[in-house]
Amino acid sequence: MQILCHSRPGRICRGGGLVPRAKRDVEEGVAAGRSTVVDPVIALTAPNGSLPALLKLWCNQPAADSGQAAGTMVEMVLHMLGLSPDEARDLARRHLPAAA
Repeated sequence: MQILCHSRPGRICRGGGLVPRAKRDVEEGVAAGRSTVVDPVIALTAPNGSLPALLKLWCNQPAADSGQAAGTMVEMVLHMLGLSPDEARDLARRHLPAAA
């Protein structure tokens, strides 16, 4: 976590990895009427910026409830990307599926 905390955010925002799929998902959400995002690239900037901010919080306040903070951050980002408050809350509180 310390490495991510002190690395440049540009590495997270590069065009490879999950970025093309995330952009496609945002565009599909807009096309389906689930989101009012004007620019998918700008919309993806907020989640990319929130991760380093959350990591910095944990580095500065190690006693903070990381599960609560992560859940709250996920809920806020999902709502920002177009989910209703109830939908975002429900999705953010679900358990992650088991890794394959």
